[in-house]
Amino acid sequence: MVAFKLIVIMLVIAIGFFYVNTANWTPFVPNGFGGVMRGVSDVFFAYIGFDAISTTAEECKNPQRDLPRGMIYSLIICTVLYIVLALVLTGMVNYTHLDVGDFLAAAFHQRGLNWLSGIIALSAVIATTSVLLVFQLGQPRIWMSMSRDGLLPKRFSKLHPKYHTPGFSTIITGLIVGIPALFLDSDLVTDLTSIGTLFAFALVCGGILLLPRTEKEKGKFRVPYINGRYWVGLLMLIVAGIALHFNTDKCTDFLHSRSLKSADELVSSLNPAEFSSLASIVYKTNQTGISKDSLTNYLLKMDGDQYSSLARNLGISENEKFNIGWSIFADNITFWIFLLLSIVMTIASFIKRLSLIPVFGLLSCFYLITELGLTNWLRFIIWLIIGIVIYFTYGIKNSRLRANA
Repeated sequence: MVAFKLIVIMLVIAIGFFYVNTANWTPFVPNGFGGVMRGVSDVFFAYIGFDAISTTAEECKNPQRDLPRGMIYSLIICTVLYIVLALVLTGMVNYTHLDVGDFLAAAFHQRGLNWLSGIIALSAVIATTSVLLVFQLGQPRIWMSMSRDGLLPKRFSKLHPKYHTPGFSTIITGLIVGIPALFLDSDLVTDLTSIGTLFAFALVCGGILLLPRTEKEKGKFRVPYINGRYWVGLLMLIVAGIALHFNTDKCTDFLHSRSLKSADELVSSLNPAEFSSLASIVYKTNQTGISKDSLTNYLLKMDGDQYSSLARNLGISENEKFNIGWSIFADNITFWIFLLLSIVMTIASFIKRLSLIPVFGLLSCFYLITELGLTNWLRFIIWLIIGIVIYFTYGIKNSRLRANA
């Protein structure tokens, strides 16, 4: 199935390349850097398969050598394919036409390649099956390891007599994942998957920082140590400077706990005189009879920077331009937490000479988590509390580490 997916992807790239219109890449980043990072947070679940590889350590002949190579090579290959495929698709059709469930097939359908869009739609079904198999591969083995450590009942570590895999854990995983998937919204599922994966990656980076520094053994992989005493603080200052230079308005909004109203909110808040003034600016004419829906749709077609510049320079009150209040501050709480963590890690790196790579891995994961919003944080915290309850009611009492202490 993997070979089939790769063949289809290469076919899409090869044929789609000849239908690329470079005009569709203008503007190249229509929603700015913030839009890019929000998109990264939303689709981060696409990288969940790489950490699933690590759960198959017991099934590798030489895990110290094979697992790092497998993860790094597959990460490089997939990232290159993601980038090239994104360039081809956004070059074939305008990005606004890709906001559909089957965007690959839709892009080729819009260019008149109906025969290829059918093949892509069929391959998507097959590809989904293989992806689901990978997603279900890791969790049963994690539960198996936890069960062996005494953190879960022994039943979870029992191997199937024929296939020698954690059969019970696999069945329970399938039920826990499959049944809610029938009823939950897909956006909710992907956001929770992304925030869970990002948090797990952040924990791994934190764990590397706690590991004692040892000499590298031949044939074994170890994260390279780069003294971050000065580098972390320097790079944080550079990132902050870039953010302030290119996103001055958004930084100001953040400090004032406000957010620019969306097009429909802005149009709805205007009185007749202000509406006419905005319409004359947009259409460059004093024509009458323009409806609110027509003006709203026109504003929605603008890229993020154009709309922001237009809205901020309107001669109306701040309350009509911006959403202000507790809800905006609450949405920014996650970023305040990230800023606090950044300051703590910068100071800790200077004092304890922490390694640069895991520190920036930890901070980058937490930054992406902030992009998922407060609501997803609250959902994840509830899920985390459930896990903590299981640990303190069962795991801590039966832990092998505690028994051997």
